[in-house]
Amino acid sequence: MNVRYGSWLVCGALIACSSASSSVGNDPTPIREGEDPTPRVDAGGDASPATDAGNDCAATPDARPASRVTPSNLPSDICDVPGTDALVVPAGTTMLLDPSGACDALVPQGEGLPSICVRKYASVSVEGTLSLRASAPGSPAMAIVATDGFTLAAGGIIDGSGGGSAQEAPAAPDRRGTGYMGPLSSGGGGAGHVTLGGGTGSCMPDMPNHCSGIAYGPTTGAALVSGAPGASGSDGSYAPAKGGAPGRGGGAVQLVSCGALHLAGSISVSGAPGGKGDNFIEPPHEYPHPSPYEAAAGGGGGGSGGTLVIEAARITTSGASLRAVGGAGGNGGDTWRVTPPYGGAGAAGGAGGTGASPPGEGGAGDSRNYAGGGGGGSVGRIIVNVPADASVPDIASDPPASIGVIATH
Repeated sequence: MNVRYGSWLVCGALIACSSASSSVGNDPTPIREGEDPTPRVDAGGDASPATDAGNDCAATPDARPASRVTPSNLPSDICDVPGTDALVVPAGTTMLLDPSGACDALVPQGEGLPSICVRKYASVSVEGTLSLRASAPGSPAMAIVATDGFTLAAGGIIDGSGGGSAQEAPAAPDRRGTGYMGPLSSGGGGAGHVTLGGGTGSCMPDMPNHCSGIAYGPTTGAALVSGAPGASGSDGSYAPAKGGAPGRGGGAVQLVSCGALHLAGSISVSGAPGGKGDNFIEPPHEYPHPSPYEAAAGGGGGGSGGTLVIEAARITTSGASLRAVGGAGGNGGDTWRVTPPYGGAGAAGGAGGTGASPPGEGGAGDSRNYAGGGGGGSVGRIIVNVPADASVPDIASDPPASIGVIATH
């Protein structure tokens, strides 16, 4: 019997086939998150295996190999029992999976590490945008498991950028990896993760690491750790000028296919950029204002990249890209004065960290003219694991992926 799940055609087992390969019926409506996953049978479907010319489903093997992979971080038998639902994100649509919401299981990682919200499916097909963004402070990491097969199509996006726990930058330097706020009209420090975050040129001399966030988290293994937020830019002395918002850290995401995984789209757990500081425009006839200096506000620090773990029995790719870079710092606010010679554009924020370059420092402000820029966020981590008898094809990855071995049983 030919059964269709969105653009998936099932021939005895759930596998990815071109929708053009089906010669019977046409039911383009996808199964969306939360709907009844009961298969819809194509009109006129024949219970015998498909043998039409151009329909290669009869010749396609079961997507699940005889041996099962044993994913990192998750229960060792998670691939042994097939999932029941199909997660389908059609082209041109966006679906949100929030790790703060419902989970099929909540798996602890160990002391000092977040728990993992596990969502398990029979198959995953992403042609549109799958957004993985935490909505609450202290949110767990996210793992998506496909027991049969996982396809990220060309043009498809899995977006965990800025998807780390929704947490504010601290008022004091008491949280690991988070950038520190500088003095009046300075930019906020960039968040750390694999490296220090980018500092800010306007930082007070007694602040550690030039107001940047510290490095934190494991440097080996496949533990899931979100990126950290940068620091808010400092407010200007003139009340309406507010500091730029901090960039959120990238998410902590694990993608598992117990069978085949095909990657042709893009995946990101990058940090988000910091916001620009408010400008100051001197009102006519109000000079001098409350303070003739430091009126514009500093730019926010960039968030650091998170962690992306990809594990599958076998992987194929076609033009895929993986990113876990740091967010850029926000530019400082501009100052425009009625009385020359003062005034000018805000200092630039620092670039986000990449696999090739550390995060940049935000430019220093000028107390009479403009505010300082925020520091860039640190780069995160990307890990790709396959069984010892499988290989990993070339994938464009920033930072370069760490390639490892996944156990089987």
